[in-house]
Amino acid sequence: MSWVVVGLLAAGGCVMSGYDRAPLATIAPPGAGQGGGNSQSGTGGSDAMRAGGGASAGSGGTGARAGSASLPVVGVCDKASAGSPCDDGRACTENDACAGGYCQGRLKACPFTLNDCVPTVCVEETGECANTPVPDLTICGFGQVNQCVAGLCTVAEVCDEEPCEVECDGVSCLYECPGAALCQPVCARARAACYFDCKSAVRCEATCAVNTRCTVDCRDAQQCAASCAYGAGCVVDCRGAYTCKGVVCLPGAQCALQCSPGASCEFSRCDTGPVSCGPDRIGCGGCPE
Repeated sequence: MSWVVVGLLAAGGCVMSGYDRAPLATIAPPGAGQGGGNSQSGTGGSDAMRAGGGASAGSGGTGARAGSASLPVVGVCDKASAGSPCDDGRACTENDACAGGYCQGRLKACPFTLNDCVPTVCVEETGECANTPVPDLTICGFGQVNQCVAGLCTVAEVCDEEPCEVECDGVSCLYECPGAALCQPVCARARAACYFDCKSAVRCEATCAVNTRCTVDCRDAQQCAASCAYGAGCVVDCRGAYTCKGVVCLPGAQCALQCSPGASCEFSRCDTGPVSCGPDRIGCGGCPE
């Protein structure tokens, strides 16, 4: 009999690739107030969800890791007693054991870091701990009042002047001018990281200087324009914008436009020629994140 292993990455974080294992959402990280234990899935998963198969029981009930030559076997934990050793096929879990009909493991502990924006987490592809930046605008810092920008915990500044003309000459900046009639932010310092919030503005005209890392949020704006200089990495989010045709990506820069389907959204200058960087995402000079 041949087995077909189907891999599926679900939006809820449940990864199934031929193993009877609990969804990631039910697994608590070490030190999460559960004594290192994991939540029991119980009847939370149906037989259909587990139809992909279970870890190979092998000798002593321990299966092979995902990617090995051994094929997984369905139902390794269906009849096994709670606590029986198994393998959930994840590189970032340890001490896998059967519980509630699933193979469950404890998330691997990684060294603590003081930087909220670049925590040390286990990378599933390698099973090793690595510094991994969190998404921009993730809450960070003492009192959880600041936000991450390119891996740096940054104080948000609101510009309520008209026109809103702000210039970032620090290491990182987060400027908010939502709904402004004219927002003209400048990311001026080389190697600085800037996030400009121009949501729902009438006009947003951002400037990203040489060797900066720049994100321009033009969602639902009327007009969006940006100039990205040599060495800059620019991401311009124009979803919902009325028009987004004023983005200049100069030679040596990497730029990306996030557009709504069918919207008026394109580079006004892209010497290398636009490329696809994913669904409704246009790149120039590369595909910056």
